[in-house]
Amino acid sequence: MRLNPFSNPFNANEERPENLGFGEKGTAQKGIKLINKDGNFNIHRSGPRSLFAYQWLIEMSWPKFFLYVLTYYTAVNLLLALGFYLIGPSGISGVKADPWYESLMDCFFFSVQTFTTVGYGRMSPLHLPHQLLAALGALIGLMSLALATGLLFARFSRPQKLLMFSSKGLISPYSDGLSFQFRLASRSSTKLINVSAQIVYSWISDIGGHRKRNFHLLQLERSEITMLPLDWTVVHPIDISSPLAGLTQTEIHESDGEFIVQISAFDETYARQIFEHTSYYANCLEWNHKFAPMYSPSHDGRLELHLDRIDESREVA
Repeated sequence: MRLNPFSNPFNANEERPENLGFGEKGTAQKGIKLINKDGNFNIHRSGPRSLFAYQWLIEMSWPKFFLYVLTYYTAVNLLLALGFYLIGPSGISGVKADPWYESLMDCFFFSVQTFTTVGYGRMSPLHLPHQLLAALGALIGLMSLALATGLLFARFSRPQKLLMFSSKGLISPYSDGLSFQFRLASRSSTKLINVSAQIVYSWISDIGGHRKRNFHLLQLERSEITMLPLDWTVVHPIDISSPLAGLTQTEIHESDGEFIVQISAFDETYARQIFEHTSYYANCLEWNHKFAPMYSPSHDGRLELHLDRIDESREVA
C-alpha cells in the first residue's frame, strides 16, 4: 500500500502519534525546518523574554567568554582607579602626583593589586576614604573570583557533543526494497554503552486546503547497540508500514519531509546519560547510494576508524 504524502495516513480509530511538541498547524508552512543539523531547535524567540546571565555565560564560545571577563576586569578596575583619583591620589602612598596620566595609571594598578589581593607593598591607602574604597575593591574582587571560578568549572564540566553524524542521509537498497540510512560515530575515545536511536519522520499533508504537519515514529532494523567502538549505520527499512513506502524523491521534497533523530547513550567516563539530536531534511537525501567503510586494519594490529570518512558513500550499480 502506498501512502500519499498529502493525505492523512491515520484513520480516526487509530491512536495518534506524538507530535514532538511542534504542533500540527503552526509548523505546516513550506520550507520550515524543525531541528537544525547541530541538534538545536530551529526557533527564534521574540518579544518579552527573560535573560538568564548564567546560562548566557555558560553557553557562549570560549573566546567570547574570555573577552567578556577581560572587559569586566578592566572596566571595574578603571572605575575604582577613577574613584581613587577623584578623592585624591595623594592619599595612596607611592602614587606619583604628576603628570596626571601617570597618577591615574598608578591608581589603576593599585586597584588591580587590591582587586586581586596581590598587594606588592609599594602602594597602600593612607586616609579613611581611600581605605574604604580599597576595602570595596577587595570585596568586589573576592566575589568576582568566586563567580569566575564557578563559571569556569561549569563550562569545563558541561556535557560536550560526543557524537558526529553524517551530513547526509541515504536512500539505499535494502533486501528487496529500499531503506533510509544515516551514520554516526563517537568523536571521543570515551566508552559509550547502551546506545539507542529513534527517528521520527515529519511531513506536511494537505487535506481540503488545510495544511497539517504529521509525525510518524519509524521502525528501525536495529534501534539499540551495546557499545559504539566504531561507527553505526542506523537503518529504517521502507516496507509497507513505512510512511515512505512508494514515495519518490520529488514527493518527499514537495511534502517537506524531515527525519528527526534522537540518540541516547551512557557515557562511562563521566557516568552520565547523554542525548543528542540532528535532522535530515529532504534536500539532504542522496538516492541509490550506500556508505563506504570508515575503518581499516592498522599496522599495529588495531582497527583504525577514519572519522573524516563519515560522509563517504558510493553509488549502487
